[in-house]
Amino acid sequence: MKKPSFLICIASAIALTACGSDNQVDTNPLCDDDDVIELVDEIVKDEAKSQLFEVMLKKAGKSGEITYQQAVDVAGRSAELDGVIALVNETIDQQQLIYSNISMSEQDLDQHKVWCSAGMGAEGKKPAIINYTALHTTEDVEVYVTF
Repeated sequence: MKKPSFLICIASAIALTACGSDNQVDTNPLCDDDDVIELVDEIVKDEAKSQLFEVMLKKAGKSGEITYQQAVDVAGRSAELDGVIALVNETIDQQQLIYSNISMSEQDLDQHKVWCSAGMGAEGKKPAIINYTALHTTEDVEVYVTF
């Protein structure tokens, strides 16, 4: 996936200049585009890591003391916390999620935006339904997953 050449892109007509693109996207992303599914998978796995981290803290009697993202941000300061983060990451990253029945429920041609749903789950498990939105911004795609 192509990264913008600047750190911050302003969402509007200015984005064409701020992101270094002279081309405006004329098509909507597809719900099953490789880039879209890759981003959905990344978001879903990040949420799963956060939830697993919270479960592990709760079992250790330390629920609510720190979030997964806060723990990642301070990684390296505590061997115990680093071990928990590594276990969470390994557990979730090993999961091969399968996406099925991918469909588009709505689209906005002016905003280059589509609303999608899909079944998602590990092999042999009953899939959960997830909803996500994908939109083109200049030459890139953004994805928002609803849990």
